[in-house]
Amino acid sequence: KRYEANVNAWLLQKNEDSLLACFTHRPSSYGWQGEHVGKWIAAATLAWANSRNVRLREKLDVVVKTLLRTQLPDGYLGTYQNNFHWAMGKELNWDVWVHKYNLLGLITYARYTGDQQALDAAKGIADLLNRTFGAGGKLSLNKRSTFRGLASGSVLEPIVLLYRVTNDVRYLQFALYIVDQWEQPEGSHIITSLTKGAAVNTIGSGKAYEMLSCLNGLCELFRATADQRFLTPVLKAWTDIVENQ
Repeated sequence: KRYEANVNAWLLQKNEDSLLACFTHRPSSYGWQGEHVGKWIAAATLAWANSRNVRLREKLDVVVKTLLRTQLPDGYLGTYQNNFHWAMGKELNWDVWVHKYNLLGLITYARYTGDQQALDAAKGIADLLNRTFGAGGKLSLNKRSTFRGLASGSVLEPIVLLYRVTNDVRYLQFALYIVDQWEQPEGSHIITSLTKGAAVNTIGSGKAYEMLSCLNGLCELFRATADQRFLTPVLKAWTDIVENQ
């Protein structure tokens, strides 16, 4: 009953114009407004994959197609005006965070529907992020972020998922670069601190939501590489939460 209520009373009732307004009429009203459409696409796709609800699929297709029409030629799919991409002013430091949720939504949609356009859009986002923040890029993920790098660093999860979908090694290399950046002087030191037994509320700014997103990314990276150093900090965090938090 709860599952059906989620589909019928929430996912189907969500107004697509309100979800998409910050993309179709940039800029957004507030910095992280763009996160909602990606979250909705991911959730609605998983619900449709289980229910095969025709109305939900129709709504999904409309939302995704409308969102993709707002993607810029360089791959940008955020909510800020052209001169303010990746900026750090008031309400302007959520660009990577918003792209993370668009990636999660589009990859999930492409995986379950086979839609190539959505996958291509996700690749366009990832390629732009790699050019901007990857090895040799001009900007730092740690600095173009809220919560001492935790927000932008959490883009790790969809980058690994994209690697697993495409088998393009460039995305794995970018993922490894992201976790390397966590350990730079201005980074949040998620891996080394947790591995040494630090409490979760001392990592970065201590913001649980953003840090959990980073831990999700480490789980995916462990699945992709079988490298224990990516799983150990997650298990340490779990133990600390259960026993001490």
